[in-house]
Amino acid sequence: IKQADVAQTPFDFIQPKPLRNGVLALLDTAQKGLDHCFITNSNHVGSLFDPKTQRRLNVYSNYPSVVIYTHNFISKKPLNTSVPQGVHSSITFECQYEPDGIHHPVLNSAILKKNEPYHHFIDFEFEF
Repeated sequence: IKQADVAQTPFDFIQPKPLRNGVLALLDTAQKGLDHCFITNSNHVGSLFDPKTQRRLNVYSNYPSVVIYTHNFISKKPLNTSVPQGVHSSITFECQYEPDGIHHPVLNSAILKKNEPYHHFIDFEFEF
């Protein structure tokens, strides 16, 4: 498995920029947008900010990675919402262990052994 630096790629959100920039750069890939695992190195996983409304979402977690998905395909089943459900109409932050980590010694195996404590958190903070 190869971990890559995101600098100067469509995945480079280290400095704030429009999410659209990364998504549009990935339209010609198999994923058609973001559907990727990011290894985190702090409890601050990421933020979304809407300059029009001044609302911000901050995501915090002590999981080692987050999969960010941008609703890249039209849902076959309608979602339970009144807003249009077109491509790229929503986003998820899926805090978790690295996918397929059990097969790669440099990643977390995500195996929880009997009587072993399990302490993880995911916090979503909204600023208005």
